[in-house]
Amino acid sequence: MVEAVQVGGADIDKATETARSKCSTMTLDSNVSGQQIHSVNTSSVFDLPHNEADKSVGIKMTSTATIAGTEVTTTSLLAIAQVGGYSVVTSVGGTRSAPSQSTFDDFTTKAIAKVAAAS
Repeated sequence: MVEAVQVGGADIDKATETARSKCSTMTLDSNVSGQQIHSVNTSSVFDLPHNEADKSVGIKMTSTATIAGTEVTTTSLLAIAQVGGYSVVTSVGGTRSAPSQSTFDDFTTKAIAKVAAAS
């Protein structure tokens, strides 16, 4: 899992809108070194547990790729939060088995609380 903090505001509304837009599902067909690759990428918004952020959003991203007849699915979780004049981002990604939602929620809540306490 990764956490990052930066000065300045994150555009939570734009991130939420993008994850819910017509671009929330994208399909890509490509050819790499003679191998056909078909992938479907989806994103969806989920509620984060109560936290100390002024505003926050959770986004789940799933990618299913078929390469040479073998299907591989990876799942990533991303949280973006605004805490005063800071942006907090947490993520866990690229796991073949779905990441633990409760572990991610706890990690994110603690990251937000650290920034809120220091602000």
